[in-house]
Amino acid sequence: EYNVYGPLNGEDWGPSEFTIRGTSRGYRFYAFNGATIHLDNLDAIKNDESDFIYSTNDQCELIIDINGANNITCKKEYQAISSEGTLKLMGNGTLTVTANNSELYGLYSDTNYKSGNNSGNNSDPSVLAAPGYTVTRSDVTNNGNGTYSVTYTVAPNNN
Repeated sequence: EYNVYGPLNGEDWGPSEFTIRGTSRGYRFYAFNGATIHLDNLDAIKNDESDFIYSTNDQCELIIDINGANNITCKKEYQAISSEGTLKLMGNGTLTVTANNSELYGLYSDTNYKSGNNSGNNSDPSVLAAPGYTVTRSDVTNNGNGTYSVTYTVAPNNN
């Protein structure tokens, strides 16, 4: 597990910024006080009961910058990425998430993408779009092994 803190601002830690690319097996990234995390053609698998990226602090924003084709698999968890604050997606690419719940769509945010609302009020993935970007989501695929996959496509607005 990588515990990531941003720069110290007085007595508090600020949001962090880092890139994850290539292959990741068994690691978890725990971002304190929000973060901007760049995913660059990532292939990640986390096989225990925890998500791949987790951000604390309900007052902070977790921004996932998606570039290229990215895959995160968390076979024993409800979602691959979660935030106690706001979750936003930006970039130009795809993020395919695989988890063990068909109703949570692989992502969770206490603020704007709650799992209990994904099939209701927050079923529109556009709530995940950072300013200047669009986000679409595929239908859920049942993988036949107790896991489900969904793909998010992120692109800059054409405006």
